[in-house]
Amino acid sequence: MDPHCYSRRMLNPYHGLVQVVEIPGADAVSRDGLHWTLYIQGEVEYERTDDGRLTTVETPDIKFGNWSPEEGLQRAPVRFVTDYQRLDAIGCTLLEVVKGAQSQLPFPQADRYELWLLDAPAAQPLVLIDTACDDNELAFSASLRWRPGEAAARALGEEITLQLAQLVNGAAGPSPQAQWFVRSGTGHGAGMGGIGLAEALVGRALPPAAFPELLLADGCWSIAAEQALVAAYLEWQAPQLLMLQRLTDATRRRLEEGACRRAASAVAIHHRLYPKVVDEPRVTAALVEARMRQALRREGSAVAEAATHLYPYNNE
Repeated sequence: MDPHCYSRRMLNPYHGLVQVVEIPGADAVSRDGLHWTLYIQGEVEYERTDDGRLTTVETPDIKFGNWSPEEGLQRAPVRFVTDYQRLDAIGCTLLEVVKGAQSQLPFPQADRYELWLLDAPAAQPLVLIDTACDDNELAFSASLRWRPGEAAARALGEEITLQLAQLVNGAAGPSPQAQWFVRSGTGHGAGMGGIGLAEALVGRALPPAAFPELLLADGCWSIAAEQALVAAYLEWQAPQLLMLQRLTDATRRRLEEGACRRAASAVAIHHRLYPKVVDEPRVTAALVEARMRQALRREGSAVAEAATHLYPYNNE
């Protein structure tokens, strides 16, 4: 069986795409396309109880190790395993598949089922809060409060992110609704069930323009201060948003400008997962800047370490 290589969005809130490689019995995941964590999948076994009933016993996944091209394989300790040779063979096979798949990055997005928090009273998609690759993954019970995330609070300030959360959740109204949509290759959305959802909304069809391109509605705020709040958050998210595979060139160019201006180091982390670069010179300059800063930090750390070694009592 051929390996299954795909990506899916990480939510709630959105913070990038995870790359996944699956083979029978094992899978590997990576957030940057460079550092991978490899797992041997658990099994389901059937045991017969004393009274003759069959029960299922699920064994947990086993971490095989971490791998990157620079550091190679760092194997995880494996305990209480009776069939070590079989697990080792699966893990080694998975590793070779991951190595071979590096040239295919980024993998196609497979999470075409999307759960959107709806605005009130128009019941239009407001912010994406969950996704799924298959219809059997759909969740119909979840918190309907969107949050900007702890990373945003550290970068933008807790007060700003608190205001943003209040703004977005306030737009969802006192009785929030969320709806699952299955998106077609053209971006159209077929409405499915949801959480707290009015029955009349099930089965509706929405055009691509109804779904916010950056996963959070950014053009519906009537007050300039609200628009600025959302814009600041999306600009901070730009290095991760550039991983999305359904952006127009105009939007991608705008994100590249913001990302390179404010977060060259984040661009360096995520750029290998960008499906397209519109402004190559700008992004290349940001990558060069990030590498130079990284080299200076390494040089500074080496000098500090040498000084500590030569003068160990300086700080006493």
